[in-house]
Amino acid sequence: MKNRNVEFFNLSFLDLLSGALAAVIFLFIIVPKGNVTVAETPLAVSYDTLQSKFFGDIPDTLLSMREGDTLLAIITGYDKAPKTASPKPIPTPPPKKRVTEKPKRPEKPNEKKQASNTPVVKPSELKGSKPDVPCVLSIEIKWDDKVDNVDLIVCKDNACVFGRKRHIDFIGFWDSGKSKSRLFGGDLRTNQEAVRQFDAIIPGEYQIFAQYKASEEPKSELPVQLQVYTKNKEKQERGTVHNFSLNMNPNDRTRIANLTVGPEGEIEFQPKN
Repeated sequence: MKNRNVEFFNLSFLDLLSGALAAVIFLFIIVPKGNVTVAETPLAVSYDTLQSKFFGDIPDTLLSMREGDTLLAIITGYDKAPKTASPKPIPTPPPKKRVTEKPKRPEKPNEKKQASNTPVVKPSELKGSKPDVPCVLSIEIKWDDKVDNVDLIVCKDNACVFGRKRHIDFIGFWDSGKSKSRLFGGDLRTNQEAVRQFDAIIPGEYQIFAQYKASEEPKSELPVQLQVYTKNKEKQERGTVHNFSLNMNPNDRTRIANLTVGPEGEIEFQPKN
């Protein structure tokens, strides 16, 4: 007996160390950390090393726990998570009713239509093209070639408008692209001349003359086109076109036509042979 060796690291000593380590681990798990609130009823747990089982009193707050819950959730007694509310189904709007147009009632012969606020534009009575310059009255002559030089004279009430007398209030404005170059002394010409009114139509009787002046090429006669244009306050346009041949004598003023213009732009044209 005296010579028997004493073993310190036997099975009982290992059980003691295992129980101490298990106690430290449980203390580390049981003690809450941070702001975690511990259940009011403490959990008393003991471990039997011989039977390898845990024993303890389970409070009523932990009876609702299920398998799979973590040990921390069981010890601290967390509340159950709220259930997520299922989204409410959106009601489908009812189909729109198709509105059918009511058939129009046939108008009776004696039934009067309501007056419309839209102004009625009278049909155009324009023959030929519009003048190049916006105006309400235009008396214009044209010829083919710019090498020819023709003067337009429009007279009314014993007064005339032409190249040297370019404006009279009761007749209108003389309009032409002709000009004289100061550097070279030559004429810069176009193939048209006109007398125009811009503010309002001036009714009355007009006499229209044309006079041949010069040409760079000799001709036996010169075809000329006369166009008269009017546009009244209702935007109705009228126009007439006449063709004639001009006398080639530069000293002869040819009377083309007599023209009567009404207050609404009416045109009465009397050509002279």
